[in-house]
Parts: sequence; C-alpha cells; structure tokens
Amino acid sequence: MAFIFYQFFDLSFGYWAVITVAAVMQMTLGLVLKKSLLRLSGTLIGLLMAYVAVFLIQQYPMALLLIFASGMFLSALIIFAHKDLAYIGIVCGISFIFIG
Repeated sequence: MAFIFYQFFDLSFGYWAVITVAAVMQMTLGLVLKKSLLRLSGTLIGLLMAYVAVFLIQQYPMALLLIFASGMFLSALIIFAHKDLAYIGIVCGISFIFIG
C-alpha cells in the first residue's frame, strides 16, 4: 500500500515510506506499535544528538571527527546496553548520520 501511494503521487523520497513499513512489520499489532515506538525514540535521540553535534561543530570545527565518533559511540552503547533497546540504538545511529 505504501508503494502504491509512493508511485501514485510520484513522491521524490517516497521510498522511505516503503522502507519504514518493511522495518516495522511484525506478526501482531502490539509488536508493530512497540517497534514503531522504538523507531520514534531512536529518531528523536538521533535528532537531539545531531543538533548538539551541529552546534559543537560550529563552535569547534576541528573536532568534527571526535564529535562524529562520539555520536556513533553513544549509538553503540544503546545497542549493546539492553537487547530490547538495540533497535533504538540502530535507528539513533542512522538518524545521527543522516540528520547531522
């Protein structure tokens, strides 16, 4: 359905809707809602990290590599901290890279 919507309206980045549907598909509604909440949490954390990174890079442009590595390290910590929260860390890292 997301693919049909994407094709019908000829959206420039509509493939993200298809990727999102594939990423959150689960067997039951409860699992879909849980995964959606994890995805939203990871995106918001990644957004916050990217905002801080952009602010720091403006203040300290030479620290770009250190700031990027710190963001990836924080994402990895979330991934390995708890098995149920690993998806948050993955989405957080992806969001940090694309937003930042």
